[in-house]
Amino acid sequence: MESKYGSWRGLIGESNQYMSMWWKDLREIYGKGKKGRWFDQNVEWKVGSGSIIKFWEDTWIGLDPLKLRFPRLYGNSILMDKVIKEFGKWKNNKWE
Repeated sequence: MESKYGSWRGLIGESNQYMSMWWKDLREIYGKGKKGRWFDQNVEWKVGSGSIIKFWEDTWIGLDPLKLRFPRLYGNSILMDKVIKEFGKWKNNKWE
């Protein structure tokens, strides 16, 4: 799935003719736009090691990505496309 569709992030990308019917169904369940974000609003992400979830772009705290909640900070960041792991470290069972 990851090599063909770009992992779960492919659920929010543009459609193309090469997508399987199964993937198109998953995209429908995921929802399109702010109004139909059923999947996004009902799934809770676990950060874990922080190597998968993008700090600014993915919705991992609250209902919106941090880049929408803090646009000025995002605009000034030099780490726009980085994952959480690149912003700190896991130490003694907590993030620093």
